[in-house]
Amino acid sequence: RQEFLTTTALDLVSIADRRLTLARRELGWKVKHARQAGFSWAQIGQALGGITAQAACKRFGRIADKRHYVNLSPRRTSPYRPTATSSSPSDVRQ
Repeated sequence: RQEFLTTTALDLVSIADRRLTLARRELGWKVKHARQAGFSWAQIGQALGGITAQAACKRFGRIADKRHYVNLSPRRTSPYRPTATSSSPSDVRQ
């Protein structure tokens, strides 16, 4: 019985970890779209529970303001894709 409960508990930890990963990716994607829609870091910070614009930018700026390489989908793929204008493999961050 203990082995069953331990396995079940570990399975639940694994499931919770995966859900957290997906939620973080979704949040990054939503922040990116908010920035593209013209919202300021101050407005996004307010939506994130009242954090400062600087804190919001520090947490999401690298993702949200990236123009060429972004893939925040929940699939387990490389987060970097070449842009339509890329001409060589060196243009893609590995």
